[in-house]
Amino acid sequence: MPPQVLPADPPEPLKPIPKWTAVVAVAVILAAIFTSYLILSAPIPQDTAHQSVTTQLELARLRAEARRNALATGAGFVAIGALLLALRRQNHAERQQRVHEIATANAEDDALQRRITDARIRAVEQLGSDSPSVRIGGLHNLERIGEQHEHLRQIVLDEICSYLRLPFNPAPEASETRLPTTQFEPIGPAPAEPRHDDAEREVRLIAQEILLRHLNPKLGQDRYWTHTRINLRNAHLDSIDFSECRLVSADFTEATFSGHTRFYRAVFSGFTNFSRATFSGRADFAQASFSDFVFFVLATFNAVLILDNAIFKKDAHFTGVAFSRAAHVTNAGIRIGRILRSVRFNQALFADRADLTGLIESQSVFLKEGIYHRLPEGWRLEPSRDDPGWGRLTNLPEGQAPTE
Repeated sequence: MPPQVLPADPPEPLKPIPKWTAVVAVAVILAAIFTSYLILSAPIPQDTAHQSVTTQLELARLRAEARRNALATGAGFVAIGALLLALRRQNHAERQQRVHEIATANAEDDALQRRITDARIRAVEQLGSDSPSVRIGGLHNLERIGEQHEHLRQIVLDEICSYLRLPFNPAPEASETRLPTTQFEPIGPAPAEPRHDDAEREVRLIAQEILLRHLNPKLGQDRYWTHTRINLRNAHLDSIDFSECRLVSADFTEATFSGHTRFYRAVFSGFTNFSRATFSGRADFAQASFSDFVFFVLATFNAVLILDNAIFKKDAHFTGVAFSRAAHVTNAGIRIGRILRSVRFNQALFADRADLTGLIESQSVFLKEGIYHRLPEGWRLEPSRDDPGWGRLTNLPEGQAPTE
């Protein structure tokens, strides 16, 4: 947060000393002189008629010395009064200086906040421009604001994520493997329109680069931006590489991942959501670590999914996940405390080769028959009565059919 500047009170002029104060001061000084003289001259004999000339001269000298000391006492009181007046003036001068400094700091802070606000407004306006180069400039301006002002980094990340959440029609990809029956059709966002914009794709790639530059602590702690959330709901992410990034409360609900998506050794903290996300290319979560709940509910993987050695420290929900290509779940696990438990899939569909050696529990998981699958020990495929060519994963004893 920026330093807080206290409001400054308006400066006050130095108030004049009341006249009665001067009269009292003069009276006090005279009283001090008179009293001092009486005290100092009290021991000196006043009757000098019968004294010798030498003694009379000595007594006169003592009386003169008493008068000088009495006047010195009065001068001391005068000096004390002058010192009090000087301290009063100095205190007033210091207060005025403090008021001036606070007023200057307030003015500078107001000017700085205005400049920051103006820069943010200009950057956001640039993101709405029809010109791709202007939009790129807006992204770099936002990044510069975040680099210069630490307390604005979460806002800058939010702005960039908001841009990536805007509707985008990517270039059409090559035809993908589709599941044979409508019953197991992958669930995900509707296909994009045929029209696409290569220039906008380049702008979005730069926006992704800025995110990755400041979410990966491996690039240097001075470049990593601490944050409390990453909101990429409904975003279209193109060949994005979150490898070794640190993501807090990441929300990828209904996001579309095209190309090769990498979360290799990524560290997720806080609730993470990939529900209804669509991965059209390879999805690599090898050695990724999830410290909180993670949801892949109804997610669609149209290419290879890799979860090798991924760690799920709390519940991982893969309910309704559809796989149209190979999946690797080797050595993945749910870790609760010091207990390591393997990944669980419920109502999942695998249309290609699957390596499920880390699986310990399944419910309504279907695998394509005629393809080599690596299954956990004691598991087998039970042919599906409704869909020829498909088998239901089960660990029931031989001869006991699962309930459809």
